[in-house]
Amino acid sequence: MKSVIKTGTKPLVQLVNRIVEKKLPDLPIPQEPPIKKSNIYLYKNQLLEILKSNNDDTYVVRVYQDLQDAFTQPFPSRLIGKYQFNSEDYQEDIVSLSKLRNQGFKITVNGLNYFHLLLHHK
Repeated sequence: MKSVIKTGTKPLVQLVNRIVEKKLPDLPIPQEPPIKKSNIYLYKNQLLEILKSNNDDTYVVRVYQDLQDAFTQPFPSRLIGKYQFNSEDYQEDIVSLSKLRNQGFKITVNGLNYFHLLLHHK
């Protein structure tokens, strides 16, 4: 018990943490760094979803062209960077790094795909 609990503060939390640590499997270290979780961008009236990175500052992307407002009342959702799109209607293309500026994220709700522009990001 003494080897599991290191200090007198919050002993139950420490005990749970040590048990969880022992049950976690060893995860393999990825060979190449993964693409960011948020790998979708708005460029003009298109969504660009990164599939893979090339060595020359270009990216292979899926291009979704038919963007629609996610809602229209009380105002069109595109004014705040919210769109609905069909994830099955895309083309693959190669784009330069300069087109990847307006980052966002996508979510799927009840089979419908939505893009949300990140309004405040680094």
